[in-house]
Amino acid sequence: MKKYYYENILANQNYVAKPNSVWVADITSFELNENKKVYVFLCIDIFSNKILISIFKTKTITSNDIIRKLREVVEKRLPIRPRKEVILHTDRGTQFTSKTYNEFILSQEGFICSSMSRANTPKDNPVAERFIRTFKEHKINNKTFQQELFHQIEINSKFRGYRKIFNFYVKDLDLKPNTKSKIMSPERLDTDAQIASMLMTEPKLL
Repeated sequence: MKKYYYENILANQNYVAKPNSVWVADITSFELNENKKVYVFLCIDIFSNKILISIFKTKTITSNDIIRKLREVVEKRLPIRPRKEVILHTDRGTQFTSKTYNEFILSQEGFICSSMSRANTPKDNPVAERFIRTFKEHKINNKTFQQELFHQIEINSKFRGYRKIFNFYVKDLDLKPNTKSKIMSPERLDTDAQIASMLMTEPKLL
C-alpha cells in the first residue's frame, strides 16, 4: 500500500507569536491490563499548548477518526481562508501516511499545510513528544491518568468509565497555567490571543 510523506516544514520551530500558526499532534497508548490498551490522540496549538483535539478509543485510532475531528477544528478556528496556512506537524505514523489522510490534506489547501518528521527522527516532533509526556505525568489528586485507570479497575474490574476520566484530565490541563504562561491557562491564553488577533487590522495587499 502506497504511503504519503510530507516535507518537514516545521523544522523544529517550537515557538510562535500567535495561535493557529502551528498545530502538532501525536498518538500514544495506556495500559488497562496485560492484554488490553486504550489509545489517545492529542493535537495542540503550540502557541498556548491548548488541546485542540483529544481522541480516546479502546481500539486503534484511524485516519478517519483524526480527519473527522480535524474538520471540526478547522471549521471552528479557521472560518475563512487565512493569509498563511496553519502548519500541522505529525510523525510518520500509518494514520498520517495513508491515502485517506493525504486526500484530506489536499482538500484543505488554503487552511492546512502538512508537515512531517523525517524517518526515525522523533526529535523532529519535540513539542508533541514533550506534551504527551506532560499529559502522562500530569496529576489530579496525586494520581496520573495511568494510575487513576489502574485505581478504578482495582476497585471495580468491570469499570468502563475510561473516557470520562480522560476528558477530566484533558480539561484540567487546559485550565491550569503551564510553562507557556505562568499566569494564564492555555484556554485563557488562547482565547485572549484570538480576540486580539480579530481586533487587529490586517494590512492591505498591494
